[in-house]
Formats: sequence, C-alpha cells, structure tokens
Amino acid sequence: MLDVNSMPNNKTIVDAMLKAESILAGHKKIMVSISGGSDSDVMMDMIERCKSPNNEIDYVFFDTGIEF
Repeated sequence: MLDVNSMPNNKTIVDAMLKAESILAGHKKIMVSISGGSDSDVMMDMIERCKSPNNEIDYVFFDTGIEF
C-alpha cells in the first residue's frame, strides 16, 4: 500500500502512482520488459513502490546488441 505522505508534493506524480497501484492490484503475476534507460529506472521504482505482497514481478532485459 502506498504511503502518500512519503511521495513528492506533485499531483501528477501522486495520480500516476495511484493509477499504477490500482493496475498492479488486478494482477498476481507480472512481467515487465526494461531497456536499462532512465525511463525504465523510473518505471521499476514506481512498480516497486506500488506493488502489493501478492504481486510476483519479473523484470526482463533482452540484449539485442543494438544498445549503446
């Protein structure tokens, strides 16, 4: 469960976190594809903060050889 008091005082961030929490609550097993970029870091942080103890989350990185 999210602790809204520990999040930044920004309505957009709070709304995104609450939406992510509601989406994660509807699924037990989740697989997330990550690229290793900064957007993936933010997504992983958001998921880790929003997940419930019932969620099983696997993060997957595919090395295509075209990343710098």
